[in-house]
Amino acid sequence: RQHSPRIVHAHGTRSQMVALLAGRVPYVTMHGAGRVDGQGSTGAALRTGARFVASWLAVEAYSAAPAPGRWQTTLHASPRLAGMGAVPESEMSARPTFVWIGRMDSPKRPEVFVEACALAAATHDLRGVMLGGGPRLSEIRELVDRLGAPVEVLGESSDVVENVSAAWAVCLFSGFEGVPFAVQEAMWARRAVVLSPLPSLRWFAGGAAVYAADATSAAVAMTHLSSRDSAIMRGRQAGDRARSLLAEDAPFPQLNAAYAARRSRARRYRSAGG
Repeated sequence: RQHSPRIVHAHGTRSQMVALLAGRVPYVTMHGAGRVDGQGSTGAALRTGARFVASWLAVEAYSAAPAPGRWQTTLHASPRLAGMGAVPESEMSARPTFVWIGRMDSPKRPEVFVEACALAAATHDLRGVMLGGGPRLSEIRELVDRLGAPVEVLGESSDVVENVSAAWAVCLFSGFEGVPFAVQEAMWARRAVVLSPLPSLRWFAGGAAVYAADATSAAVAMTHLSSRDSAIMRGRQAGDRARSLLAEDAPFPQLNAAYAARRSRARRYRSAGG
């Protein structure tokens, strides 16, 4: 109300509600998909229904993955992609290395990665690396020690690209996601990915990814990708898939075009005496 912007773009349906309460119908972008930990079937149904309705309470509704209603699928590219290319396979570490990137919190399920590394290490010589901070950081380090998992927990780190380059695969076992930057960057770099089977991730990664819903299936995926040839093949598929769906500057050209079209319609309406 104070700034009276011509355009309001809300990221998330909660922000959209704030804009609506302020008397402005916004553009809205939805990034996440899946079920929040601890949420029952009734809560999940209400959440799905609310999101369907939210798409009709917006000028335009954009989603990071296909969604019902008026949601338009619009990917948001990681800012790192513009400076990244395919990373040479020669930069993969000598020892099979699996990298986990994310916030150490319940929705990301970091414990699945640790448990999977411990299971896979029983039959294969491999290591895990975890990047990211959060409220469960100490708990995850204790779990690594308790299981004797070959995992290095780095916490917050600025060496994301370096670790992705060394990886044989990047892993994500979240229960709630859109298309996160970590997955985009790994696939863009032509590294294999092991992902939870969420609809948004299946849509983006397609057949290029290996999917795992729990620690046991994740361990199987890690043992498969401990073959260098398998990791390289999956990485090449991942790179081709990412480039077929994603532009480095997405979604800004599309959004700017939508904003410009709305301004043009408003000018025509004012000129007509509306």
